[in-house]
Amino acid sequence: MRNDDGSYTGKRYESEKETKAIVKITKELKKQKKFAVVNYHAMGNIVFGSYYGNNKFVKNTTKQMYNIAIRTTGYSSAKGYQSTGIGNYREYLMHTEKIPSITIEVGSQSCPVPQSSYASIFNRNKYVLLREAKIFT
Repeated sequence: MRNDDGSYTGKRYESEKETKAIVKITKELKKQKKFAVVNYHAMGNIVFGSYYGNNKFVKNTTKQMYNIAIRTTGYSSAKGYQSTGIGNYREYLMHTEKIPSITIEVGSQSCPVPQSSYASIFNRNKYVLLREAKIFT
């Protein structure tokens, strides 16, 4: 689905080739243990972490992950952002697979993110995954 901002989220869950490939990996990992996913995309310096489903584990864990990412990176909250996100991986994970997930959009310039921004992005994000992992310990 082409969004007003020019982004494309796919026609439906798991409709795009790259999503199908990562969904296959996700299903293999899910057989092994409970986990969550942090998606990284470029651009926007914003964190997406809302979940409107009924699964309490997904809702609570996604909220925790979202808050950790906001505090750690200093990126903006996406609470007011309106998007259907029908075909995106994060929505698929939460609603179909019942796996908590957030998306962190890095970079403040156009895609691809310029190499001159890498150090700043790394410094803002280097502890995110470690702090997210503590949720499961």
